[in-house]
Amino acid sequence: MNIKDIKKAIKSIEDSNDPEVKHGIEDNLYIDFIKHVADSGGELADLAKEVLKVDEMQFDRWYA
Repeated sequence: MNIKDIKKAIKSIEDSNDPEVKHGIEDNLYIDFIKHVADSGGELADLAKEVLKVDEMQFDRWYA
């Protein structure tokens, strides 16, 4: 992940007319960023790995 990837995702959110699509892109951006941090090493990476455990949990996630 780099700044171009982030800006591309943000542009996609801005350009979409569908709130559900915007929400999906936003969720993916957050998850991708946390994964990027998790791969970086150090204490912050350890924290990010813990946060990612929520994404692996099995429960209903509601969207409009």
